[in-house]
Amino acid sequence: MRYPNLRYGKPDEFRYYMNGRTVADVARELRRSERSVSDWLTGRERVPWWAPEILRLRAVERDATRLRFAFNAWKPSNVDAPKRERPHLRIVA
Repeated sequence: MRYPNLRYGKPDEFRYYMNGRTVADVARELRRSERSVSDWLTGRERVPWWAPEILRLRAVERDATRLRFAFNAWKPSNVDAPKRERPHLRIVA
């Protein structure tokens, strides 16, 4: 294929980023009707290019948020972490 049509997304990629969620949840997230999403899944209609892209970007954002909160929440109970010194906030009198 010399010039692929970039107007439509890949149905397999769309199914991958649905990630086991229900049609209703994905329809709400994409702000489309459940019928549209189910038509994309069954192949009656072509998947628009932006649908898997939005799901992919939201998945990346969700993973980054989870990772950030996991690093902030995790602290071993038997290790005393030293306080971070902030020399620019030190009061010198």
